[in-house]
Amino acid sequence: MRKFICSLLLGFCLIFPINAQESPPAVQYETAQEKATAGDYDGAISILRYLTTAYPDNYEYQLYLARVYSWNKEYPEAIGVLESLMKGKEYNRELMETMVSVQLWAGNNEEVIRYSDIALEQENNNFYRIQKANALISQKQEDKALDALEEVLSVEPDNQEALYLQSEILKKKSQHLSLSYLNTSFSQPGSAPRHMGYLEYKRNLGAVPVLARFKYGHLNGEAGGLFEVDAYPKVSSNSYLFLSAGAALDTPIFPEFKAGAEYFYAFNKGLGFSVGGRYLQFEEDEVLMFTGEASYYTRNNMKLSYRPYFSETEEKWFLSHALALRLMNPLKESFWQLDLQYGSIPYGFYTLRDFKDLSAFRIGLQHQFRLPGNILIQPVVMYEYEEYLPSEFRNRFNAQLITTLRF
Repeated sequence: MRKFICSLLLGFCLIFPINAQESPPAVQYETAQEKATAGDYDGAISILRYLTTAYPDNYEYQLYLARVYSWNKEYPEAIGVLESLMKGKEYNRELMETMVSVQLWAGNNEEVIRYSDIALEQENNNFYRIQKANALISQKQEDKALDALEEVLSVEPDNQEALYLQSEILKKKSQHLSLSYLNTSFSQPGSAPRHMGYLEYKRNLGAVPVLARFKYGHLNGEAGGLFEVDAYPKVSSNSYLFLSAGAALDTPIFPEFKAGAEYFYAFNKGLGFSVGGRYLQFEEDEVLMFTGEASYYTRNNMKLSYRPYFSETEEKWFLSHALALRLMNPLKESFWQLDLQYGSIPYGFYTLRDFKDLSAFRIGLQHQFRLPGNILIQPVVMYEYEEYLPSEFRNRFNAQLITTLRF
């Protein structure tokens, strides 16, 4: 019996080394993958370095070692492994994609561009155009980056990464010119249409966005202009101010002087609020207005906002309400907005005679979209069922087009 047990143990001892020599590479590679997944990059690298030394011709071990090096931010080591794999080999997509990614993470922008160009000579792959655009952005070559992104979007118009990078570049433009025209017409009973337009210029003075605007209007046979300046100084990372002042030319259409201020604050959970006021001094009267806004941004890029207007003129107080629902596409800088309003404050308030103890129901729709060349187009339509005399109503139609060129 004792001899039998000894013989059995001897057999196990003879068999085990053979199995140990056959199974360790696969088992150890799996262990390295588990360690890398768990974030133990040093442990994974230790195993992979042994495997690549013991099995120098195993492409999979070496490529995974390069990846783990890069995850551990050991970029020179990762690049060294990848370069050795590329020597004397035919073009390999997996290997090239890894090289471009690692070079980008390492901040080697020239190498990203060089390897991307080499890859694009071999295959038409938008992955390399996007990585090349990332490198060009880091080098502050935004125009060349936009060219690369346009190539991507011409084939894949909904490529999320390309759209995001394109929007981020375009939004960096700190100056813009805007041109707007607003037509207001009436029916039942009808009257002469009203016309108003403005030209606006925006640029940053230091870190403060400032807008200068000239409005021109023609209403009821009278015409005139108004100069306005708006500023948006930042108060904190979550808040900013709106400051405004304006003065009219010798005209009864616009206020002789106007001023406004409002404080905006955004909470971390999509909630926001503001509070402020406006003052308008006309030839024969003045208007004092208090306003504010409560808003909520949802995770699916929807904004719901409510803004009341509490105004006083001729020693009378009027209350108006404005509710807006906006659906946004941040990647394309576009939105659709539904407006619902009720009260005495007219759409685009600008004349004294429109502040009265009469109300209007309003519903409107506006849309913004971006054209090539960094041009934003925003059409607005607003229908009003307004009380123009006590208990007498008529239709008012507002149509506005705003065109903005950023540069």
